[in-house]
Amino acid sequence: MVMKKQYGSLQTTSESNQKAKMLTLRDYQQRIIQQTLKYVRSTAEPGVIELSVGGGKTLIISHLARHVVSKGGKVVCLAHTKELVEGAFQTFTRYAPDIPCGIFSASLNKKEAQFPVTYCSEKSLLNALEQFQSIDLLVIDEAHRVNDSADASCYMQIIKHFMQHNPKLRVLGLTGTSYRMSTGSIVGKQRFFKKLIASVGVAELVQKGFLTQPVAPTDDLTSYDFSELTPNTGQYNTEELNKATSDHRLSKRIIKDVVTRTQNRNKVLVFASTLQHAKEIREYLPPNNTGYLDGTLNKEARERVLKYFSDGTIKYLVNKDILTTGYDEPSIDAIAILRPTESKGLLVQMIGRVL
Repeated sequence: MVMKKQYGSLQTTSESNQKAKMLTLRDYQQRIIQQTLKYVRSTAEPGVIELSVGGGKTLIISHLARHVVSKGGKVVCLAHTKELVEGAFQTFTRYAPDIPCGIFSASLNKKEAQFPVTYCSEKSLLNALEQFQSIDLLVIDEAHRVNDSADASCYMQIIKHFMQHNPKLRVLGLTGTSYRMSTGSIVGKQRFFKKLIASVGVAELVQKGFLTQPVAPTDDLTSYDFSELTPNTGQYNTEELNKATSDHRLSKRIIKDVVTRTQNRNKVLVFASTLQHAKEIREYLPPNNTGYLDGTLNKEARERVLKYFSDGTIKYLVNKDILTTGYDEPSIDAIAILRPTESKGLLVQMIGRVL
């Protein structure tokens, strides 16, 4: 069954003879907002909201930002890729069109630091911290990326800068998985984030009908053997991955199986192991019905492929480390994960593109 993701029901109301779109919050969203406001009013210690993909993080942020801005405060929302920055900004402005909001990201050719709310990419902000002085709330998306064991890391330098300008700064992290593979839980007395404010996982959202119940094949699948890969807390070695996926006849069988199993699906998102692997996969899929994305493509090429995928011009989209987080295309109803990962968080993110 395919369920279309919705973050709330749109309602129209009249206030001061002007019409505005209002979103009805889900019960858990209301609970998270209330718990978070209570927490930040009681302490300046950094806290984390653990919320599943599809839970409506940006909607929650918009409500928290409104509280801060209504009191004359400023908010910076931090993400690590331009795609996340741009996507979150667009969603925020839909949810909160009344709150002036800007983007600060060199890769998006925008450096707007004058608004009450600013969506920033991590490295662009680090390279221009002097343009930002005192703020009241720092929101860090994908908070599990914060390496609090290294003071020289990008995130810790940014946090230190804002804390120096405002000792009462509130720092709020959002993530679907509140732990790092290298250091464990990101929450604790010895960690930068001191408390898990609220947690809503995939199972709860599936049970409540907000996410699709995932269905995986129960029979034996034709697959690659990744058992000989060297364990790594970060990225697997590219040479080892290319070797593990180098059997062309096996790759052809796997892709033939993907096509067969998804013949009644609308859109299929494919996750490849390496650039070499991704390009080979593309060759085995229907040529007039397949798109391809990797980090070497320019913005225009990316947007063109994503448009074709969104409007149904193509059914299959092969990508290498591009669409694992922050990509929202509700009509996707099948994914093929043809790559290994040691990260539960990354696995949940990939599956989340179709939930």
